[in-house]
Amino acid sequence: PQAVRRRFAFLFAGYRRKEKIWVTLPTWSPTVIIVALFFQPSESSDCVIQFSTMAGIQFIFALILLGFRPYRSLPANVLAATSNTCIGMVLLGSALLAENPESHWAVLFMLRGVQAQMAVTCMRLVWVGIQFMLEFKYIKDETPTITDHEWEAGFLGGSKEAENQKKQKRSEERRVGKKC
Repeated sequence: PQAVRRRFAFLFAGYRRKEKIWVTLPTWSPTVIIVALFFQPSESSDCVIQFSTMAGIQFIFALILLGFRPYRSLPANVLAATSNTCIGMVLLGSALLAENPESHWAVLFMLRGVQAQMAVTCMRLVWVGIQFMLEFKYIKDETPTITDHEWEAGFLGGSKEAENQKKQKRSEERRVGKKC
């Protein structure tokens, strides 16, 4: 029902906007990484530039997600932006490792990026479960069933109208019976 959708629309991230460009959004990040990996750098400085550029693009994607909010719920937008930020951290760690293979900061960046990505993935799964439960609960409560229809029509005997009709029928039968 429309009233329920309006009231809880911010919770449901599964429904995207109707603009066609946002439908392709989940493919942007992997496409950039795949295209960038086609180019084989010849020196370590080229590796640093390549990984830094990919990290920068991931951070830009995160800003696009937060700025344009392609998903209708705030948690879905934040989780998607956080996911892109985590990928950017891993790529930035790769750039730091390409520059200095002994760097502890680079390893820490990559490790924390991977751990954060795993946490975000778990949070996304929990969020999808919460959405499903909320949608199911409100759809179930708002959807009429055959039993509801039969109850209202008086077939199952419990509605006030059906009881009143039965009382009227009995009283008419009594009146007709007294006249005979």
